[in-house]
Amino acid sequence: MQFYWQRYVIRYSAHDQIQLINFFGSSGREMKQKIEIMSRVAWIKTTAYFKQHPWAILLIAGGLALVITLIKSRIDWEFPFWNRNRVSLGGQLYQKMLDRLERQGIMKKTQWTHREFIDPPPPLPQETLNVVKKITDYYEQSRFGARSFHRDKASQMLESLKNL
Repeated sequence: MQFYWQRYVIRYSAHDQIQLINFFGSSGREMKQKIEIMSRVAWIKTTAYFKQHPWAILLIAGGLALVITLIKSRIDWEFPFWNRNRVSLGGQLYQKMLDRLERQGIMKKTQWTHREFIDPPPPLPQETLNVVKKITDYYEQSRFGARSFHRDKASQMLESLKNL
C-alpha cells in the first residue's frame, strides 16, 4: 500500500482490495445477523412488557399527544424559532407602503436605506408623509429593535397603510 499525502491519493494493490472485501464481507454478514437477532429479541421483550402493563400504551399515546399539541401551539404563536424565514409584519407593511408609493410615482432607490428614503421627505402631502414616517418607524423597531408588537398596534399600522 502506498500513500501519496501531497495529493490525498491512496493506491491499493489487488491483494489489498481482496483482503478488504473478505474482511467486510464476513464481518458485515455477522453484524447483520447480530442486528437481526437483537431486533427480534427486543420486539419479543417489548410486546411481553406491553402485555403485562397495558397502561404503558396509554401513557405513551398521551405523551405523544402532549408533544404534538405543544408543537402545534408553538407554531400558532409564531415563534421566531419556527418561522425563521418569514418576513416580519413590519417588513411586510414597509414593502406594501413602498409598492403603493411606487404606484404614485415615488420610488425608493435600491441603495437607499429606509431612513435615507424619508430623510429629504418625498413630495407628498403632510398627512401622507406622517403615515410614511409612522410605518418606517414601525418597520425600524420591528426589524432592528428585536421587538414584537401587539396585534392592535399591527392593525393600527394596517389602517394607516390604507390611508396612503
